Amino acid sequence: MKRASVAVPVYFRIFEIILLVMVAGIIATEVKNVQDSGIYQKKFLSRDFALVLDALTNARGNVWYLYAPSLTEPSRFAFSFLNGKVTVDDESWLFAQNTKSTYFFPPNSFKPSPDGLLVTKLDNEVVVQDYQRKPFPGLLLDCPGAQIKITKVILDPIPESEVTLKTAVALQSYLNLKGVQSIGTRVLKVEQVGVAEEAKTVAERIALIDQHKDAVIVSLHAGKADKSQNIIKAYVNANAPAASQQVACTVLNALVLKYPDSITGTAIIPVNPSQLSPADQRKILLENRIAVQFELGNLNLPENPLLTDPSSLAEVIAQGMIS
Repeated sequence: MKRASVAVPVYFRIFEIILLVMVAGIIATEVKNVQDSGIYQKKFLSRDFALVLDALTNARGNVWYLYAPSLTEPSRFAFSFLNGKVTVDDESWLFAQNTKSTYFFPPNSFKPSPDGLLVTKLDNEVVVQDYQRKPFPGLLLDCPGAQIKITKVILDPIPESEVTLKTAVALQSYLNLKGVQSIGTRVLKVEQVGVAEEAKTVAERIALIDQHKDAVIVSLHAGKADKSQNIIKAYVNANAPAASQQVACTVLNALVLKYPDSITGTAIIPVNPSQLSPADQRKILLENRIAVQFELGNLNLPENPLLTDPSSLAEVIAQGMIS
């Protein structure tokens, strides 16, 4: 009797241990299944990224944001953006779309790179794209958002360098392709590049500008500075319409996005032409006109990419003007 009474509790203990092991195994299997399916991660990512879009859409100024949460791996799942929803595999969540903003999403479902997703807001354009270790364009300016339709442009290449004339020649071609009429304050022909031409005086250029009162004035100038600097500037009349600031801002931002590794600074500088000397090139920035003079980088900087390829430079300027 003693031997039997001792054996029964031992069997119960063995049974309890086996049962605990089975339960632990079942729980571990279920946890592994949940972990592999990523159900909670997908729920988190769809909701979290939707909240990011909500916050970014209504943020002031320009934003460059890398979405790479440390507690999960977005690259495991397929993202898509349809019908105002962020969908991660089979989990979706709505986000609030601002009617004043334009959204650009990848057209198809995709798995982002391990580096995460890049979300940018420039003026009223919100863009979501896969992050490919692009340099941070921290020199982007906050544009005023003035509405402007450009149909006619006066191009004014200041002849301190051949590059301004070459850029103006190329820019005229790009503007023509976009249906914008352009007129030069000097001959804008490829065969004139490198050919000596007597530059018109400031007064003569202003007289020409006065003949085309409906034209936007775009003056091209190449700066000179220390070799460590490559600052792009836009001069505008301090009393000019807000559209002058808008053209200046969108062109400078387009240049920053095209040449993020080369530009060291950006600036929009208001001037009062009445306080300038009669020969100052900025006298053409008339008060009641949309007028901008761009200083396109540094001539003293060897292999400056802005000034070594006038065609590419002109294309970016055209895109910034007709955005």
